[in-house]
Amino acid sequence: MNEFEKFLVPYGVPNIIIVNKVNNEESVLYAVDSKGENALIGSVQMKNTKDWFKDCELVTKKMLLEKFRLRM
Repeated sequence: MNEFEKFLVPYGVPNIIIVNKVNNEESVLYAVDSKGENALIGSVQMKNTKDWFKDCELVTKKMLLEKFRLRM
């Protein structure tokens, strides 16, 4: 298990910055589902609305580990 995988625990709310391996775009890893298989990620840019979550994306753990890394 690598350092990134340690944050992908069921019901986790890590709120950490992750980086896309291809384009170096930063995102926030907000939460992990109850099975630890999916995660909610979103933009680093602050949204001051009650609908901020609508700009988020639900991704699988596999995709997250393949396409993202922890920000160093």
